[in-house]
Amino acid sequence: MSLPFIITSSLAEKNKDETRRMNEVLFLELETLQREYKRSRQVVEQLTKDYEESKDLDPVRRYEKLKVMVKRTIMHFKVNSEEQIKEAAAAAACQGTQAEALKRRGEKNT
Repeated sequence: MSLPFIITSSLAEKNKDETRRMNEVLFLELETLQREYKRSRQVVEQLTKDYEESKDLDPVRRYEKLKVMVKRTIMHFKVNSEEQIKEAAAAAACQGTQAEALKRRGEKNT
């Protein structure tokens, strides 16, 4: 084997590794966004249902029900944003570990 072939194949391996890593990152991000979308959609559906039901109540009870709906929605999104921060930190740690493992494998092969 000639030297240019070895350099070319090692560059191709690096590009494949980078592509795999990027694919993993994008896949994790897609899963996170899909979960977030599903939760948000459920919240909106529940709000719609509760709002329609509140129309049958007298003004005082309706006001109380609407206040509860608003508080519940705010708390839901507040809790979810905290969960997303934790998930992002865990994903970053996982990606760093995977990158180190790939780097070590590359060092062993050379």
